[in-house]
This record gives sequence, C-alpha cells and structure tokens, in this order.
Amino acid sequence: MISGRPSDSLLPSEIPCSYREPKMQRPRLLLAVSALVALLGGAPTVSAHTLVDPTTLTPPLKPFRVCYEDGQWVKCDTSSVATIANEPSKELSCGTLYLTGTETLRATRWYNLDLLLVERAVQDDFRGSWSRSPDGSGPTVDIAANFSWRENFVVPGDLDSIVEVSHGSFVRVAGLGAIGMDAGTFKGDGTFLGHAGEDIPVEDPALCRLLDA
Repeated sequence: MISGRPSDSLLPSEIPCSYREPKMQRPRLLLAVSALVALLGGAPTVSAHTLVDPTTLTPPLKPFRVCYEDGQWVKCDTSSVATIANEPSKELSCGTLYLTGTETLRATRWYNLDLLLVERAVQDDFRGSWSRSPDGSGPTVDIAANFSWRENFVVPGDLDSIVEVSHGSFVRVAGLGAIGMDAGTFKGDGTFLGHAGEDIPVEDPALCRLLDA
C-alpha cells in the first residue's frame, strides 16, 4: 500500500489519491492518484508580511506552514514535493504494477479575518513509471498525471459545505496516450456536473503488452 502524504486537515481532496486504479471521475480520478510517502523540504520563510500562527486557523494547519495576512485574507502555502519508489500500485491480469515517481503539489489556502477557511487552489503534477518488478528492474512504462482544482467553502470553515471545480485532470501512459480526463463541478453531497471520461477498455492487455516488451 502507498502511505498517505501528511495532511494538515481532513479536506476531502486531501484524502490520499492513488495511481493504483486510474478511474476517470472525480473523486474517482483524483482518488486515482496516491498522495505519496516522503515530504521533502520545508515551506519558504516570509519576512515582508505579518505572520499568522497556522494552528489557530479553522481547520488548523501544521505548525511548519507559512501563513500571513494579505489584505482582507490570511493566505497559506501548503505546497509539497514527495517521492515513492517501487510501491505496489495496480493489479493487472499479468501481475502487480509497481510505481516510482515524484509528485509536485502547489497549493494555496485563503482564510477570512475570522481565521475560517474559504478557498483552496491546487495544482498537482506526477511524473513516474510503472514496472512489473518489485525492484524496478525490467521493462517500464512512463506515466504522467496533471490535476488542477479549486475548492470553495460556502460556509467558511465548514468542510462539508465544499464546492469543488476541477479545471482538468489527466492521466497519460507512454504508448497508450491519455487514459481519461475529467472537468466539472463537484459538491459535498456527491453531485457532479461536467465531463468524466472512462478508462480505455483495452488498458489491461495494452499495459501488459508494453511491460512484456
């Protein structure tokens, strides 16, 4: 199993995603990308703004996050870079796929002056490869995924009031092309309005052929 990225609070879109089963509907597609295991480096220091203690926010952030007053808002950087190597990822008819790669997440949150969360914007990019070998030897196939979404909270600070707009989510496999995408609006009650593509039907045998080459 791929363990999750340390999350600052239980926002719906911070639930670890997984590249194990790239489904083409949000949350199916974003849940198709795994939050990865290792958080690298810290947030940059900020000296030109009035800093705000991230643990005083609703919902609170981890103490190492950088938050500061920005006009009528409190702005926080929750970006991260994480890597995994040879993690069990996806089951095919020809065996288990193992995932290696790097995820770069650029995320910003805005809180109002009552310190309640009102908005979050995220760009999430993954570059890596699949292999049928647990040590990464043998044939590999390159994969890439790009996700971009924005969350608004109708009731500030209330995570259940989320309305999320996906600006486009794509998963591509070298030799197969795009295996799906989605874009649209998702609400906390599960309502979706937009476009959701499905996995290509030949994904399993096609991937097996590529990795047997």
